[in-house]
Amino acid sequence: MIFINHDRAIPHSVIVYERLLQRVPTYHPLYIEIESRVNRIRAGYRGEIYVDQFLNNLDFPCCYTIFKDVILKTSPTTKIQLDTLIVTPKFICILEIKAIRGKISFQQNPAQLIREVNGIQTPLKCPEEQLKRQERKLSLWLKTNNIHLPIISFIVLAFSKTHVSLPPKYTNILMGCDVSSYIEDLFEMPTLQSIETFSQLINKIRQAQSTFSHPPLSTFFPIEESLIRKGLLCPSCTCRIDTLYKCPICKTPRKVMIANALEDWFYLVKDSMTNRECVDFLLLKDKTSASHILTRSTLIPKNNGRYRYYQLFEE
Repeated sequence: MIFINHDRAIPHSVIVYERLLQRVPTYHPLYIEIESRVNRIRAGYRGEIYVDQFLNNLDFPCCYTIFKDVILKTSPTTKIQLDTLIVTPKFICILEIKAIRGKISFQQNPAQLIREVNGIQTPLKCPEEQLKRQERKLSLWLKTNNIHLPIISFIVLAFSKTHVSLPPKYTNILMGCDVSSYIEDLFEMPTLQSIETFSQLINKIRQAQSTFSHPPLSTFFPIEESLIRKGLLCPSCTCRIDTLYKCPICKTPRKVMIANALEDWFYLVKDSMTNRECVDFLLLKDKTSASHILTRSTLIPKNNGRYRYYQLFEE
């Protein structure tokens, strides 16, 4: 039986965003936005973990693989991000997990999710449309790879306290506690792949997995560069170490703070970094120090000579 079901890790973006709170003034609107993002991502993560508990208790009658937090490169220019992807020789199932409190309604024309909490309504992006896009891209990727399996998808509300006043028009919506029974019903479908073909499919999916590039927050919330706290900051003590080789309080190594600072730049300021920008943001003494740090980092170099810059992810 083929089975890959890794533990669902805390999203790395949470770790970075929590670090960014050290670099932004508490009075700035961006600080509130970062806190809000952290809370939303953590709430979504808790919902996914809750649904995972029910999937773990599911007795699969055939080979299967569960991919969690998968980012699949479906073409040279497109990717899809999936909370949970269940792959079997009978079907492929997408679970779009939502941890939403209050009362929700799926509005049409335009497609919106309206959430109501304490009498206050908030329009949100429509999960049904999101799921449609995921299905289309995944279907095209399967066709390109000559794989013929039906795709079944569900919107899963992690917690049963969510009140659905108007359900989606075209997509099935489930409560997290009911996921296992719906998945079990799908195994009545015919087997369409041999073990060998199924194994090849799993390998193709693993090879197609990619990384997600977060747009810098400054593109949505312009912030004066003079307000950003620069330098090498200890993620635990928040102190700046300047020329020290480790944090004087918690002994966090300088190399850890260098890696963190580089990542902070890409999440907060810009999607590329030059040698000069590295000197300025890390408060280094000269361009030679920056060149040494950048060439030894895991960043991706682009161009040569005076036009060289670095990226956190491949385009």
